[in-house]
Amino acid sequence: MLRAMSQSRPARPAVAIAFVLALFASVGCSRPYKCGSECRVAGACAQQGNACVATRADDCRESELCATDGLCGLKSNVCEATRDLDCATRVRCRERGECFAIGGRCRAKDPRDCEGSTLCRSVGSCTLKAGACVVGSDKDCAASDLCREGGLCKLQGESCVKI
Repeated sequence: MLRAMSQSRPARPAVAIAFVLALFASVGCSRPYKCGSECRVAGACAQQGNACVATRADDCRESELCATDGLCGLKSNVCEATRDLDCATRVRCRERGECFAIGGRCRAKDPRDCEGSTLCRSVGSCTLKAGACVVGSDKDCAASDLCREGGLCKLQGESCVKI
């Protein structure tokens, strides 16, 4: 009896592996592994051809770019800023003055957005230009921490420099 058992067919690892792979393939996956980082960062969780695209509003709302940049709405398979509220409650609003959903991104719309931002106080980005807060004058530089702490009080090009 012992001899009969020892002569039975040995297990075939290749068959076992094929079975496990077939089992996983039949279960399916709504978020392919290929789109892992794109899904987490940008809400692009569905694979279409060789690209990862956003197809669910929930994926946009759960993405890192929603949390940081206000890209929380779904439009044409891309996560975009679609609501002012999504921009106004994000870090970019406080830091950069980009508090309004304009053209799919959070942008500054009013000079006061820039003037109240962290970047205005720290580096002089207090002037509104094309939806962004930039250093726009000697006055911007003079009012910044760069001037008070480092003597960079005059505008040259797009930066504050020493007088």
